[in-house]
Amino acid sequence: MNTITFNQASASALPISPGAYMLGSGTTSFYVGSSNDLQRRTLEHLNGESNPCLRRKNVQKVWYQTARNEAEAKILEREWYRKYGHECNEREP
Repeated sequence: MNTITFNQASASALPISPGAYMLGSGTTSFYVGSSNDLQRRTLEHLNGESNPCLRRKNVQKVWYQTARNEAEAKILEREWYRKYGHECNEREP
């Protein structure tokens, strides 16, 4: 698992590939997700395109891991959802 700071420059350097990600602060995960394009989805979160709960949090970090395809990314998302928390997820993946 890789970690970046939740900002425009770091998000723009993320790979354009499938993967799972978590948004949080310190060692706390607020949201777990997956995408077919990690860079695009993280930038969407930065631009406020996320659920209201997450917009109220002080997100400082993105943890991510690339995957070979969307199916593998979904498997990672479900594992992380159960293991690390999901305070702002609206439903189980």
